[in-house]
Amino acid sequence: MREVHLEFNMKDKYITGILNKYIGIKDIAIADLSVYLDKPVGVGEHGDLGLEIERKIKEINKCDEVIDTINRYFSTKQEDDSDTK
Repeated sequence: MREVHLEFNMKDKYITGILNKYIGIKDIAIADLSVYLDKPVGVGEHGDLGLEIERKIKEINKCDEVIDTINRYFSTKQEDDSDTK
């Protein structure tokens, strides 16, 4: 019984860690994008600002996909029950 509990905790730690990683990456990309869009003085080193903005949007989208997948397939039992109501 104890091994099952440890396995669940390990799985939970990995999933939580990966989720937090992608949330953090997304937050940084959103902050960078905000600088690109709101403070153009700070982005002088980027020759192609449009390409940099597109890259950040794609990075945010990738993070959203991973976050959504984790939430869809590894959500808690309580969250799963609320989806069916």
